[in-house]
Amino acid sequence: MAGTFNKDDIARMISDTARWRDLDLEVKGCLEPAAGLAILAYVAKAMRMNNDTYAAAVTSAYVKRNGAWKMVLHQQTPLPAGKAASA
Repeated sequence: MAGTFNKDDIARMISDTARWRDLDLEVKGCLEPAAGLAILAYVAKAMRMNNDTYAAAVTSAYVKRNGAWKMVLHQQTPLPAGKAASA
């Protein structure tokens, strides 16, 4: 799966077997290039409900609006099984 999707498309892609458990996030970087804009880079590792392991390199960007942080961008790239341990 690759491309740009709207929220309704994304919601339809989620199945019970795709849900994560035992989620571990390892922060790789955090940057606030301007007031009210934050960019996070991290590695996410988890087990899916069907017991498959999953790891991804992730970047998310947030803006602060009316006192609350709102996600404006999320990108994740699945990592091969051997890369997840060293990422």
